[in-house]
Amino acid sequence: MGFREVSLKATQFALQKTITWIKKSDKGWSEWQRACLDAGLSHQELKTPMKIRFTSKVILFQKTLKYQDAINLCYGRIQELQGSVLDAHTWAICKVVVETMLPIVK
Repeated sequence: MGFREVSLKATQFALQKTITWIKKSDKGWSEWQRACLDAGLSHQELKTPMKIRFTSKVILFQKTLKYQDAINLCYGRIQELQGSVLDAHTWAICKVVVETMLPIVK
């Protein structure tokens, strides 16, 4: 089994890019609402963090992890974005960051 370099900055960028597309695209927003309903979640608006605040970055990872199923459904349903679905590595980094850092920021 090989190891990949863990980059929190790259993971944060991927999450922010996903959220930005959902918020700014009409197709993305309507599909987001549908995906949230199908995943049994409220279609709360996800927000990108302020770049300099560590706490807001941890919250970004926490929120996107909570909405993982809806994000994957949303991206998986749109043909041109199917290759852009966040991979298991990204979700694993989110989980580790949340489990490790959330107790610190509380």
